[in-house]
Amino acid sequence: MAISNINNYISNNEQFKLTFYKAYGVARTLLGTTWKSLPNAGSTPSTAVTCDNTTIGALNKETSIGVSSYDWRLTSVQLTSSADSQLLLIDRLSHQGGLVANTTSPQTTNLPTAALTRYTNGHNVMAGVEILATLGSTVTTATVSYTNQNGTSGKTSKPFVIGGTNYFELNRILFIPLDDGDTGVRSVESVTLAADTTTAGNFGIFLFKVLAMANPTKDARYSANTYNALLGGACHFEPILPGACLMLINNGQSSGSPCSGNITFTNV
Repeated sequence: MAISNINNYISNNEQFKLTFYKAYGVARTLLGTTWKSLPNAGSTPSTAVTCDNTTIGALNKETSIGVSSYDWRLTSVQLTSSADSQLLLIDRLSHQGGLVANTTSPQTTNLPTAALTRYTNGHNVMAGVEILATLGSTVTTATVSYTNQNGTSGKTSKPFVIGGTNYFELNRILFIPLDDGDTGVRSVESVTLAADTTTAGNFGIFLFKVLAMANPTKDARYSANTYNALLGGACHFEPILPGACLMLINNGQSSGSPCSGNITFTNV
């Protein structure tokens, strides 16, 4: 049901409020995930599978957000944190695991990533590394072979840092930079490390679409108007599609600063 008046707006906001816990961030430019946080902690991925609102780990697993025909929008965030944070609301489209950080051979374990079921043309779909078990302390770089938004396979990403402090910890996310001119990813086929990080660990690739961004400040109890899509903000990018698997990525500004709180949605 679309918004018809302020009472409808308030009712929708009260009905669809999702609680999240321990969205970790380690430094200003480094990212942590809610995927393995309470109340619906996701399991460690292995084989390549698609994700939807029924996937354990999705913030919206216990609600109807993402399963109706409505266009849902983020409308508020209530946050408690020891430091300022940037939160990205994403739709987790597919994931896999079982890659290791102690080999320089191209890795295809559980790859390619599962075919997209939402945003199937790959436009503005991003790819990231999710660290599932601590990697080695030696810093190196990695590249991935992927199929871009035009269906061109065999593309190679730009190198990105993996291993070593801030790039090897559990729950860390590393964004994968695409080749010049590419605007998205349909699938990732392999991963190659330039050097051995000295510990195998476990990491995986996940594909996702950024839906919204919020910049709540330290201990902000209610900071909606900063980014409210309905009240003049400019940080909601995409509607939430049926079947969306919602997850938060936290970009904290200080070491070891988890944030917790809830987010609220309405349909337009």
